[in-house]
Parts: sequence; structure tokens; C-alpha cells
Amino acid sequence: MLALSLIGALMCQYYAILLYVPLAGGEAVRSWKARRIDWGLWAAMAFGAAPLVWRMATIRAVVGGFSQVSWSPPYPIDVLTFWEDGLQPTLSVLVLALAAMALWAWKSPGSSSPPPPPVEQPASLPAHEIVAGILFLTIPALAVAAGMLVTHLYSARYALAGLTGVVLLLPAVAARVSGGRSLPAYLMLALALVRPIVVMVTAPPPQDVVAGEFVLVHALEQAPEPGPVVVADGQTFVQIWYYLPARLKSKIVFLVDREASVKYRTFNTAAIDAALTDARRFCGLPVIDYRDFAAPGKEFRVLQNPLKPGWLLDKIAADGGTEAIEQYTKLRQLYRVRMPGGGRSNAAPNPQER
Repeated sequence: MLALSLIGALMCQYYAILLYVPLAGGEAVRSWKARRIDWGLWAAMAFGAAPLVWRMATIRAVVGGFSQVSWSPPYPIDVLTFWEDGLQPTLSVLVLALAAMALWAWKSPGSSSPPPPPVEQPASLPAHEIVAGILFLTIPALAVAAGMLVTHLYSARYALAGLTGVVLLLPAVAARVSGGRSLPAYLMLALALVRPIVVMVTAPPPQDVVAGEFVLVHALEQAPEPGPVVVADGQTFVQIWYYLPARLKSKIVFLVDREASVKYRTFNTAAIDAALTDARRFCGLPVIDYRDFAAPGKEFRVLQNPLKPGWLLDKIAADGGTEAIEQYTKLRQLYRVRMPGGGRSNAAPNPQER
């Protein structure tokens, strides 16, 4: 189960490699205390790293894509921001609860003399679990450091496992402060879980992605047919293509051009472009090389998110193509494009503002 869990985590996000810090650290302490090595557990952790072997080329491509321009560069202050955002609004409650328990334990009657030992002494938290909990707390700092030194990318979600340290250690501290009582420990555990439970319960309901793309739907169903619609942003393209009805999937495409994505970039798209180039081989995505698509005289439309302008329109302009805004909203711009050469089209661009 440990191996499968690590495999699943690494297949979701390569930053999950940071899970090995508390797991391996805690197991090292356990091996040292027991004076023996649990080879089965170490083998499970080694096997759990298998995705790094067959995904290394992809990881290197992603890291290389963000080496010069990153959509979320890391800064040291991100460590403090992580804890401030990750523990709110329960941070103040947790601190006050711990302080109240400590004060109660200090002021409780008979505290001057030690109470008689109970029949069964409460088990203390093993040293290796304490070490693992403390090392979990270092994950946000390690994630930021890895972003600054290696990946050039950081997002708070990459370090979410760091909150595990809070959930592990707070009940232990509460139990210790309250003299080994279990109720305060359960109370602190409940308080520590308030934030993730609230986030899950208040998650917005699923949205109809296609219904929200009325500019694209209008272009695909109602507008004249000057050619397919090219969705310029890769993330938007994948989401729209997945939810489009089958009859419309063939009418949108995504273009890739590694050289142009570097030369004309205003918003770094190298990583998603590379990922979609690989994905088209096994999942049927209509991802086409720009040079194969933009033939002389070809007419088509381009749907662009103005908040994430890519390289496509700059490349078309550099190649002598004509561009005219046909329709736009706050988050979508629909361009009509005609590439140069191949004879002159009878239908001139007819821009509309909306």
C-alpha cells in the first residue's frame, strides 16, 4: 500500500518526491532505535519511486521549459505565505486551544504534587513518528528551495503534504500538555481538520464548460465556415476539447511550434505545448504542427484568452497573415485569420465588436 500510494502521488505531481523526506527520515530513526533494517519497507519506498524512471524525460522537459520564464516563480516569502494561508482560519483557534490547555494543566487542582500513576500508562508517541511529523513541516520550505534552485516553479499546492505534520503533531502535543488525556488530543485533531473539511464541503458544483464558451460555440455552430477554430491556449484547449460534443470535436485544433513558442512568447507555453505534442500520439488530440497547418491562403479562426496570450498571433503576423477580431468578451477573443499566398479569397474579413 505504501508503494502504491507513492506511485499514485508521483504520477499526479513530481513534487511528491518530497514525501520521501519524512517517510525515509522517520524510518531511518525507527531502524536506528530497533537496531535492525526493515528491508521490506525500504523496498516498498524504492518501488514507489518507479514513476520517476519512465517519466524522467517529461519532467526534464517541463523543468527546462520553465528555466527561463516561469508562470509562478518561487520566493522565500512563499514559505510564510503557505503557513499563513494553509492554517487560516483555524491557526488562531489552534494556538488559543493549546494555550488554554497548558494553562489549565498548570492551574488544575493538585498540580503541585504529581497525580498517582494510572493503572495503564498512556503510550507515548514513538520517536520515529515525531521525527516524521517534524519533517513533514519542512516540506513547504523544501518545495520553495527546490523551485528556486532546480525547477524554477512553485505553487502552494505542491507543498500541501506539509500540513500532515500539523495533523500528526498537534494531537500529540495536546495529549502531552493535558497529562496523557485523549479527549484534548481528539479535540486538536478535529480543529486541525476544520480547514480541509470546510474546503471540501464548500467546493463549487460542477460547471457546464461548453455552455460557458458561447463565443466558441457560436463560431462552431452558427458562424460561416472559414475553416477550423484554433484554440491558442493549451490548457483551455484540452478542457474544451474534452467536453465538446463528438460532432464538434473535429472542428477545433491546437497548433504547436517549438521555435515560435520561444521566439514570440509573452506567456510561457513551452511546457504545455511539449506535453500536448506527446499526448497526441496516444489519446487522439487534434494537435498539429503549425507549418503543416498554416498553408498559403488558408483561412481559419483563432480563439485566444487575452490573459494568457501565446505565440500564435505573433507568428501569423510575422508570416504575413492578416488578423481581424470577429468577436470578443472579457476572457475570449475570436480572430479571423488568412494566411498569405494561394490566391486571394473572395470573403474579406468582416470584424465585429461585441
